[in-house]
Amino acid sequence: SAINAEVENAGQSNERIRIIADDGRQVSAKRVITCAGLHSDYVARSGAGGSPDPHITPFRGAWLTVKEEYLDLVKTNIYPVPDPRFPFLGVHFTPTMRNELLLGPNATLAFQREGYRYRNVNLRELLPTLMHPGVQKAMAQHLVTGVKEMFRDFFVGANLRRLQRYVPSLSHDHIDGWKSGVRAIAVNQNGILDEFVIEEGVKGMVMNVRNAPSPACTASLRLAQEIVDYAENYGIFRE
Repeated sequence: SAINAEVENAGQSNERIRIIADDGRQVSAKRVITCAGLHSDYVARSGAGGSPDPHITPFRGAWLTVKEEYLDLVKTNIYPVPDPRFPFLGVHFTPTMRNELLLGPNATLAFQREGYRYRNVNLRELLPTLMHPGVQKAMAQHLVTGVKEMFRDFFVGANLRRLQRYVPSLSHDHIDGWKSGVRAIAVNQNGILDEFVIEEGVKGMVMNVRNAPSPACTASLRLAQEIVDYAENYGIFRE
């Protein structure tokens, strides 16, 4: 059953993995597969036998939302041709099952793992990110793009001009508000990783899913099979 709590520590005890939650509860298991998203590196290293890299860098993505009376402006998904230099798809138009029309997202560095707003700052999480060699390399390579992304985040007009390349009739009057999410970007010593990373932690007992980039949701069933295949190869299911 789910314990719905933050993992504080984990370790091996009597041929079992003991997981300690921040509220003091403990869970013991023979086999563990970690899939912790934004916190996957923390969890993998907190007694789960994980390697130092990849480091997770949080990127905040913001979408503009469209007023209800203009939802018929776009009736299908509109995507740009991806730029292979970046791990982001770029802005797109997404009608949702919740009767919304989302425009975006952009991509800016978040100042904490769950930093949905710029005022969400956690120096304990931010400083290791800024000091990581791979993050510094990526920032140096994409500095101009990063500044442009932040500019568009603060100035809706600049964001609209980019969106109008795909829907010229879009105007400021159509915009209702915004919402945001945070994406986990895995980085090693050489920069941004754009492939799936699954590693063995404690031999034969723990497997860590360290990076599951886009299209992890679209390919969720295939990814699930891949995780099972890795687990079998690592002997996670072996009695």
